[in-house]
Amino acid sequence: MWKCLGLLLAACGLVLPTQAASLTVTGSLDAQGRLLVRYEPPTGVRELPFWPPTPHGQEAWRQLMAEAGDACTELGPSALRIQPGCRAATLRVRPRVLGAYATYEPAQPQSDGSGVLLHTGHYAVLLPGTELRWRWVAPHVLQRGRAHRALVELRIPAAEVDQELQHSGWEQQKRIGIAEYVYLGRRAAERQGPAWLALDGGLGAARAAFVRERLLGTLQAYGQAYGRTLPHTGAVVVTLSESPGYHGDTTPGQMMRLRLPRDAATMSNEDFSHFIAHEVGHWWNKGLYSSDDAQPWLHEGHAEWMALVQQTQEGQMTPAQMRARVQGALNSCLAARGEMAMAALTGGRRDGTEYSCGLSLMQLAQALQTQRQPAAESPLRRLASLHAGSGHLDAARLVAWAEGDQPGALGRLLNDRGQPFGAGFTQALQALELADVRPVDRSEELDELTRRTQAAHWVRRTMNMDCGGAASYHGLRQGFKLETGPICKTLRLGQMAVALQGLPLMERPLEAWDAVQAACAQGDTIRVDYADGPSSELACSGEFPPRPLRVLVKLRPDALQRWGIPAG
Repeated sequence: MWKCLGLLLAACGLVLPTQAASLTVTGSLDAQGRLLVRYEPPTGVRELPFWPPTPHGQEAWRQLMAEAGDACTELGPSALRIQPGCRAATLRVRPRVLGAYATYEPAQPQSDGSGVLLHTGHYAVLLPGTELRWRWVAPHVLQRGRAHRALVELRIPAAEVDQELQHSGWEQQKRIGIAEYVYLGRRAAERQGPAWLALDGGLGAARAAFVRERLLGTLQAYGQAYGRTLPHTGAVVVTLSESPGYHGDTTPGQMMRLRLPRDAATMSNEDFSHFIAHEVGHWWNKGLYSSDDAQPWLHEGHAEWMALVQQTQEGQMTPAQMRARVQGALNSCLAARGEMAMAALTGGRRDGTEYSCGLSLMQLAQALQTQRQPAAESPLRRLASLHAGSGHLDAARLVAWAEGDQPGALGRLLNDRGQPFGAGFTQALQALELADVRPVDRSEELDELTRRTQAAHWVRRTMNMDCGGAASYHGLRQGFKLETGPICKTLRLGQMAVALQGLPLMERPLEAWDAVQAACAQGDTIRVDYADGPSSELACSGEFPPRPLRVLVKLRPDALQRWGIPAG
């Protein structure tokens, strides 16, 4: 019948629309909890190149975690190949946490085997002129912030596939669905207000209750401050790992990952609460609203500052604790940037300073805004007014919010390429009576948090020298565990680094920096000591700079009032 109808339409000069060629990619879990990704292309297609063709896919994660799932499949460095006589290729992935990929790991399991969180950016294959059809199959699926039973599909039209192939871009990848989290689970997620929550079964009752309470409390606090709720539900997936550190991130559609250490002793409740509040902040500044992606310090600094303000406003953090955290960030930012102009900072991430410098500039902006408009209102609601109007946060909007139509200290820092950062920033802090500034020469003059941030800055620089610019580590109480992801010449990865040139990092980071600079000036090697086993030595690469932290910022006791946070 359909053939006859087609002939009749053709005879009348009408043409039936042809169905676009489609590549179907189906993700599921096998009985052992492994991720199976099946690729079924149009007839005749044998080569399936991964997109985007990134080095970490070709050289790292697929070699560590992935293999051909059946006899029909050949896994090459950059593509899957379908064997003759077969219709599809299958990739089998053993989920695990890779320290080398702090964000958007390919597939991370929940410790009790109840589910796997994957990132589509590691599995996408794009074919010219071909629709990409994602299919996710599991008893319970979380995708784009919503909960589904058994199956969910997402179609990316061929026109958008072609546009990405011709003009690849991160924002476009996020928009069309090849850069987002999807969760495949065996157990249903639970509803917490405007969010779905998939907890790791190994979390324990006390920590699970803490996550529920802080997630719901933070969502409510931000919703009240902004006067706007999220456009639809979000989804939070909690995973445990053996790593002592923790990490979180979000992707479009209000998907969030919270990776926690299995050992609860390595994470205080203060850190835990701040961690959740920071990540939820991205649902507002990168979801409900938007931020300038070319300057990550804007959304990271905003999320850091919003979390601190919320914790202090609700009594989860004492004024002294907040001052200590902000003070540590101020001194870390000063050490990292020195007198380099902030306006000359190129886009992208810069050794973690998007957090410390972002927070430093946000607190300065709120102090300026409070001074200019001292009306009584909650500090969190005041901060929410930063997104009033268009809702887009960029440097110009931050300056206008803080200083109105007469830009001053903040405007010069962000716009004047001739303005030295350190001098301009400390002068602004003093003019606002936020802080005192004095020279510093000894580590004993630093508070514990500032010592730790300086030690971390040191470890990052040491790893950068030895590991081709890469750095991956976790700070613990006694030292820094060097992660095994980077490829390094001499450092003993997987071990706990505790001293440089015989000087303990956590207690004497300033003296360690000076000692290394002196050793490099004489052409000597740098000795790294570990908690266990022999030391290692690495060569200085070029001239080692003087210690960047030469002055110490100490916040005044009434700093919170300058930010509009009531005393007590």
